[in-house]
Amino acid sequence: MRNQRHSYSHTRFAFTGIAANVLLLTTGLTTVRAQQTPAPETVAPAPVITPNVSGGAVTPTASAAAQTPQTTIIEPPLPILTPGDVSGSSTSGSSPSAPASSGASALVPPTTNSAAVGNAPPAGAPQLPASVGAETGSSRRFRYALRFSSTATYDDNLQLSTGQQGGGFYFSLEPAVTVGFGDIIGKSENYIRLDYSPSVFLFTEDSNFDSVQHVIRLDGGYQFARLTLNLSQDVQILDGSNLNVTSNTGAVVNRVNLDVSARTKVNIYVTRVAGNYFISDKTALGLVLQYSRNDYQTLLSSQTTTADFSVNYVYSPKVTAGLGVTVGYLNPDPPTPDQVFEQLTLRLSYQLTGKLSASGSFGLEDRQFSGSSGGSNLTPVFELGATYQPFDSTSLSLSASRRVLSSAVLGGQDYTTTNVTFSARQRFFQKVFLTATFGYENSIYFSTGNGVSANRSDNYFYVQTALDYSLTSHWTFGGFYTHRENDSTGSNAAFADNQVGLRVTLNY
Repeated sequence: MRNQRHSYSHTRFAFTGIAANVLLLTTGLTTVRAQQTPAPETVAPAPVITPNVSGGAVTPTASAAAQTPQTTIIEPPLPILTPGDVSGSSTSGSSPSAPASSGASALVPPTTNSAAVGNAPPAGAPQLPASVGAETGSSRRFRYALRFSSTATYDDNLQLSTGQQGGGFYFSLEPAVTVGFGDIIGKSENYIRLDYSPSVFLFTEDSNFDSVQHVIRLDGGYQFARLTLNLSQDVQILDGSNLNVTSNTGAVVNRVNLDVSARTKVNIYVTRVAGNYFISDKTALGLVLQYSRNDYQTLLSSQTTTADFSVNYVYSPKVTAGLGVTVGYLNPDPPTPDQVFEQLTLRLSYQLTGKLSASGSFGLEDRQFSGSSGGSNLTPVFELGATYQPFDSTSLSLSASRRVLSSAVLGGQDYTTTNVTFSARQRFFQKVFLTATFGYENSIYFSTGNGVSANRSDNYFYVQTALDYSLTSHWTFGGFYTHRENDSTGSNAAFADNQVGLRVTLNY
C-alpha cells in the first residue's frame, strides 16, 4: 500500500512538473507577443449605489487566487495597478440573494460590494485592455481576453481545524476566458458578454482534497432612448472552504466561509433582470428582480426571490442620491422557517475628485419569520465603499457592511454580520507592487423560531502582505503571506491559519 502511495505521489508531482513546463512555454510565447503589443490598461466603471439586501446563506464561487481550494464572489472590475493579491477577509458579509443596483446607468453606476451581482464579471476573469469596449456604436465588434494563473501554496491548516491541524502543499491551475460583443467593459452601450473561469486544485498530501470548480456568467444589456435593460445568469459549481472578491484597489481578497468553517460542496444559481428608466437628465427609476439558489450537498440549502425599486437623483456633478425599497422572500431548508424581509435604504454616491470617491447605502431591515414563532427582527443595514489614489503609484481602499444572513449549518438560526476591510497598494520602480490588507468581522447568531437556543458569536481578523513583479506587460510573478484567525463560541468554528505561496499570472 505504501508503494502504491509513493507511486501515486510521483505521478502527481510529474503532472505538476508537466504543468510547470507548459506554463514556461506559454510564458515564452507571451513574452514575444508582449514585445510587439503595448501594455493593456484596465478600465474601472464608475462606483455605484447598491441596496444592501440579504437573506440567503453565504455565497461561494471559483477562485483566481492562491489559497486553499477557494471560491470567488462575483464583483465588478475595479482599478488595478498590478496583478491581484490574495487576502484573508471573511465571506459572511456576502449573499447571493442581494440584488445589485437597477442596471448600468450614468446616474447610478454599479457598486463595489459583493451584492453587485448584476454588472460584474467573475473575480479572476481576464483583465481587458482599455481599447476593448471603449468605442461607442461598436455593438457588433467581437472582443476577447485570456488569462492563466498558477500558484504553489503551503497552508498549515488546510481544513481550518480547531484542534489538531494538518498542513500541506497544493498547486492550482486557473485559466479564464472572456468573450463578447459591444461595450463589454463600460456597459454604457449595447453588449453581450460571457465569462468562464475553471479552477483545478491538486494536493500533494491527500488527493481527497483535489477539486475542480467552475464559474460561468452570461450577461447583456440593451439601450433604448430612455430605458436601459440588463439580464444576467450566473452558475457556480464549487468545492472548498474559501471565497474571493476583488477589493477597490484591485487586490483579490480571500474570504473565509465563517458560517461553515470547513470544506463543502455547493452549487449557486443567480438569475437577474434589471432596468433603469430616465425620467429626465437628473432623475431615473430603477427596478431589479432577482432569484438565487444555494444548493448544498450536505448542509441547509436555500432560495431567495427579491425585488428592489429605487428613485435616483443627480444633485450635482459630484453627488448622486437615491431612495430604495426592497422586498424579499427566503425559503431555506427545514428547520429554518421561511422569511419575508423589507428594506428601506438611502443611497449616496460622492465623487470628490478623480482621486477620491465613495458610495454606500444606509437603512433598516425588518425580517419576519413564519411558523409557530411568528417573530421578527429589526436591524440597521449598510454598505460602504471608498477609494483614494493620492498618487499614480498609490491606492487606498476602505469598505464596510452590515447585513443579516441565514445559516447553512445551524438550523433555525440567522446571523448579523458586520465587517470592515482596509487595503493599500504601492508601486515601486514601475514594476514592483507591494500590497497590504487588513480586515475584521463580527458575527452574532440569533434564533428564528421557538425552542432554538442561539449562542454562537465569531470575531475574525486577518492580515496579508503580497509582493508582485511585472516581468512584461502580460506576465507577472509574485508571492504572499496570510495570517487569519477566528475566535468563536461555536463548535469547531475557531481556527488559526497561516499561508505562504508563489504565483505566476499571464494576461493576453
